[in-house]
Amino acid sequence: MHSRGDRLRPDPDPGDEHVVALLESSAIVRRADRAVQLAATEIRSSLVAATMRGAAAAWFAVTPAGRRFSIGLTLVVAALVNVVLTSVTGSIPGWLWMVIPGLAAAIGAVMMMSGAAARTEQQ
Repeated sequence: MHSRGDRLRPDPDPGDEHVVALLESSAIVRRADRAVQLAATEIRSSLVAATMRGAAAAWFAVTPAGRRFSIGLTLVVAALVNVVLTSVTGSIPGWLWMVIPGLAAAIGAVMMMSGAAARTEQQ
C-alpha cells in the first residue's frame, strides 16, 4: 500500500543521477555551495541572528489574541504617524492620501478589538 506522499512523488528519472553528478562536478556549483554553507555558519553565530531568534521566541510566547492586539495597535499607530507627518509638512495633496492610512487604521482597530475580546474570553 502506498502512502499519500509516495503517490505525489514523481518516479525518479534515470537521467537525474547523471545531471546531479554533472552539477556536483562543476566548480561554480561547488563554490556556490561553499558560499551558502559559509553564510549559514556565519548566520548561526551572528549576534543579530541571536537577537532575532530571541525576539521571535518572545513573539511566539505571546498568545494569538495578544499578537492580534499588538499588530492592530501597530497599524493604528502607523496610520496616525502617517497622518501627523503628512499634516506637519503642510503639503496635503487632497483627500485621497487618507485612504491607505484610513484602511490601515480601520483594520488595526478591528484587530485590536478582536484581540481584546479573545483575551477577555480567555480570562
